[in-house]
Amino acid sequence: MTETEKIQEISLVDTAKIIREELKTYFPNTKFSVRSDRYAGGCSIDITWIDGDSLISVNEIVKKFEKTELKGISHKDKLLKFRVDYVNTQRTYSDDAFSKLANTIAKDLGIEKTFKTKEEIVSYRISYDGCYLSDLTYQEIIKINI
Repeated sequence: MTETEKIQEISLVDTAKIIREELKTYFPNTKFSVRSDRYAGGCSIDITWIDGDSLISVNEIVKKFEKTELKGISHKDKLLKFRVDYVNTQRTYSDDAFSKLANTIAKDLGIEKTFKTKEEIVSYRISYDGCYLSDLTYQEIIKINI
């Protein structure tokens, strides 16, 4: 048996199931939506969630499932080939989580104001460098678990 014959091909739907299992294992407290999509010339899996674990952490787990046609990857002591062109991830943030982080950043910058709504945060310009508080908040929120 050749090396190629030992590789087991996994369908799009089964790949989505495996990704769901992996996400539950690594991030048991975060609820994910995992959807598969077929289009002309390929297929993808879209993963979304609100708050929870960081985009960076999730990508470390799920990106290994995309574009494995030329090589197999080891999964549970088997060599598998996943037929997925792209695994797309998108994390959104609740207004509460965004506001809490923005207020922490504002306090660290010496800003006395407490922001209650996302609209207030988005429109608040930080005077010493001209950027908006929301820009700093978005830069930080992708790095952290909420």
